[in-house]
Amino acid sequence: EIAQSVTLETIETQAFNNLLNLSEISIQNTRSLVHIHQRAFNHLPKLRYLSISNTGIVVFPDLTFIGSLEADFILDICDNLHLQSIPPNAFTGMTTEDTTMNLYNNGFREIHKCAFNGTKIDKLTLKNNRKLQIIHKDAFIGAHGPAVLDVSSTALETLPPRGLHSVLMLVARSAFLLKRLPPLNSLESLREAHLTYPSHCCALLSWDTNRESPSSAQRNGSSYCEHQNALD
Repeated sequence: EIAQSVTLETIETQAFNNLLNLSEISIQNTRSLVHIHQRAFNHLPKLRYLSISNTGIVVFPDLTFIGSLEADFILDICDNLHLQSIPPNAFTGMTTEDTTMNLYNNGFREIHKCAFNGTKIDKLTLKNNRKLQIIHKDAFIGAHGPAVLDVSSTALETLPPRGLHSVLMLVARSAFLLKRLPPLNSLESLREAHLTYPSHCCALLSWDTNRESPSSAQRNGSSYCEHQNALD
């Protein structure tokens, strides 16, 4: 664990190299840290948890050489207010197993094409990235998942029309600029939704009821819409 450092400014290439039994790395509350060199995390097959939170980094860290073989990998990249984007192939090579990605409260403005390529995402949390305006339409190309997607409290105006077919739960609370859902057939697996606007719920309710398993929003539709309207 690296925490509460006021002197650490860089993490060098292969700082975490070939540590075959290392299971957790936590880099937190190090606002003086401004740069993590390429391949700082290299060949860590037992790694199951990585946290890079509340730092001063301005470039998304290179995670592509981690090579974890552990199931249920957890990645926390949070409270990094100078991080402005997630680049293409940002997670390729991190792990081949299911991943929970907590990427909240950063300075993200954009998520690029193929950002999640090569991943298996169980849950993706993007909430409280208040400057996040764009998720590229092909950001999820090459990814399996996510099953759960949370874009609450972002500046998104729309969601990508491709790559969301595995989403079972969509959470978009206090996403006031998100006034348009993608084509509903791109959310073909959706079973549960927590949305900002009642009209979105009602759009789900009116969606083609020929689907084999209606969503929970559809099953509980009228009362859910009435409840949301009452809140407004």
